[in-house]
Amino acid sequence: MTTDNLNVNLALNLQQQAYQHWIAGRYKNASECYEEAIEIEPENKSNYWYLGLMLLLLEKEEEAQTIWLWAMADAEPEQIEKWSAELVDTLAREANRQVGMQQHRVAWAIRQHIREVNPEDINNLLYLIGLSIQLEFYTGEELTEWRILELLEAYPYLDVNQDLLIIVWDRTLKYAPLLPSSRDLTEAIVCHIQKDEIIEKFVSNIIQLSYELAYVIHQHDLAINYCELGLQVSHQNVNLLSTLSNLYTDIGKYYQAIDYAQQAYKLVTEVSDLLYQNHLIVKCMMRSGGYRQEISVLMLQQKELLTKLDREQPNNLGAGDRLVALYTVGYHFPYIQDNPQENIKFRQQVAQVCQANLEIACEEEINRYHHRHTNIPKVNVGENYLKIGYISSCLRRHSVGWLARALFKHHDRERFKIYAYMLGAIQTNDGLQKWYINHADVVHQYGLVQIEVAEQIYHDQIDILIDIDSLTTTSTCSIMGLKTAPVVCNSSTTTRNLFIAAG
Repeated sequence: MTTDNLNVNLALNLQQQAYQHWIAGRYKNASECYEEAIEIEPENKSNYWYLGLMLLLLEKEEEAQTIWLWAMADAEPEQIEKWSAELVDTLAREANRQVGMQQHRVAWAIRQHIREVNPEDINNLLYLIGLSIQLEFYTGEELTEWRILELLEAYPYLDVNQDLLIIVWDRTLKYAPLLPSSRDLTEAIVCHIQKDEIIEKFVSNIIQLSYELAYVIHQHDLAINYCELGLQVSHQNVNLLSTLSNLYTDIGKYYQAIDYAQQAYKLVTEVSDLLYQNHLIVKCMMRSGGYRQEISVLMLQQKELLTKLDREQPNNLGAGDRLVALYTVGYHFPYIQDNPQENIKFRQQVAQVCQANLEIACEEEINRYHHRHTNIPKVNVGENYLKIGYISSCLRRHSVGWLARALFKHHDRERFKIYAYMLGAIQTNDGLQKWYINHADVVHQYGLVQIEVAEQIYHDQIDILIDIDSLTTTSTCSIMGLKTAPVVCNSSTTTRNLFIAAG
């Protein structure tokens, strides 16, 4: 065997030893192996990349940089690009490995070095933003300091990983929704959102964020701005148009609200969707005033659609937004006509369709909840207590919040344990909200939610679940319909009729 072949075999053996040390976390031993490999094969640049990486993991950053610079000192211009790419790839793979080991701070430091090698690597910069949020370093200024916004805006055909982009954008908005830079990032990524599944995710996140901004943080203008950015990606998205209609109605800009609701109505064909969009138009017009004739025509259409809904009995609505929206479609009849018998009939028809769809979409969960109900041991009140769960978005400065205080204050705490499921309760500067937190034994606080709260209620093994909201918000309707407690009831005749009708 020639000397060259012996050297090659020896170098390979050292690399294998280095790898074993590396994976075991023995970075000093690994660096020594790579140093020996470099002495044997000084022309093999990968050994320099790995030696520098080991030094970086040993927190010897200056030495690591010196090794990398030395390896490239004699490079031709075309070689620098190639070797830099090799170094970046080596560092990126290790950063991902460190994330897999939950070593986010180490991964962040490695990716900072990638940024020094290639400051325009947009995907590395996005990973850095995600890690900064994970480590709670993020301030929003990074988007400008690292030129992320500039890169996204200047290069609409940038080679950016769309899946990564949408994940990091979503984390940014959840972590710092009120920072101007978050809105700037949203505007900058619009031209990069192209794949259908990414568009769907983008729009869904925009809508969720907008409702939380408007109804939890009371930032309607910012919520509207985000939704209008969403329309740049999905021009005829019914959910975005409906959300904008609701938001503009809330701030009294009825002309825009009616326009968006009418646009949405023209785009739907299913009877359940037509009912909701027609309801939105009526809602806008009633708030605005002066549309008496138009409202009369629309309510006749609503009756026809309700009759059609009862006849068709659709069973494909799922348990998400379409179903939640349907709960509201009979809301305006008591305001338009003094006909309780017919009004109740319409509510019953809607309730039956909603409950049937809920039971189809959540069959597994409902069976699990009901199995618990049928296997509950008898309660000996002298030794145990009943768990009473109150669910509401109004346990705060709200008319319902003021009126419901006696429920919490006057319970016999030896016989009852009080659980509060507070929806839309992210804020902490509401004195009445704090009062309820202090007067409940167990408190769960949420932003805007749908049926996922049901799982927590089931986990808490609530005996009696009480909906305080009625139809103040529709998110509680599905939760109550799942019947996660042996006894479920609510605070109004209106909602009681819904669940009596649903069986």
